[in-house]
Amino acid sequence: MLRRLPPCLRRALPASSSSTSAPRRGVRLAEHGQSPPQSAPPPPSPATQKDGAVRTPGGGSAASSLNPAEVAHFASFAETWWDTEGPFKHLLVMNPTRVSFIRSILCKHFRRDPNSSKPLEGLKIIDVGCAAGMLSEPLARMGATVTGIDAADESIKIARVHAASDPLTASIEYLCTTAEDLVKENKQFDAVICLEAAGIIFKTLKFRDSLSISERGAFLLSYISILENALVVLYS
Repeated sequence: MLRRLPPCLRRALPASSSSTSAPRRGVRLAEHGQSPPQSAPPPPSPATQKDGAVRTPGGGSAASSLNPAEVAHFASFAETWWDTEGPFKHLLVMNPTRVSFIRSILCKHFRRDPNSSKPLEGLKIIDVGCAAGMLSEPLARMGATVTGIDAADESIKIARVHAASDPLTASIEYLCTTAEDLVKENKQFDAVICLEAAGIIFKTLKFRDSLSISERGAFLLSYISILENALVVLYS
């Protein structure tokens, strides 16, 4: 379902037939046996292997839904994620607004009291493409059990250090991995969230299909298209 936003921020995004089903709960990362996308990968970067795949813990490699060049690009700015005068200062300014938006979506979906100090307590949420934890931390403060994953090890290191400074966020589990690799652990979440990472993912809908959503789970993906002057939000 596409959330209704102001016309200047709204643009349609193709959705699967599942978007019209009843609210669901429980999101399990699961392999679907799909072949990798055939899109030609961008030139290898220092953060990629010779075959163009992003390095992951244990010697594995990320599935080809990732754009290695984009991963390397954001990794190079890892130490500036929380810098209020750095390259991501505009993202920091808009963060309270997007957190409020996500809070309202999840409270409505899971029928939680939005006025509660911890409306997401008891929910397991995964933040895909978490970077330095700008979304993971607010989710944890709202009571959720949060797992943040990112293909850039540099960003994960910054996220861990920043979260450790606050008892409310110190419990966040940060992993340098991808959704496609995490399926092997057969973990289950109440909600999967992926924000502003569509530029790193070659095929957004193929990425979404790698997440097998079981009954009453929530899936939320958004990205800002500067070229199209639109905020795209896919929610199911």
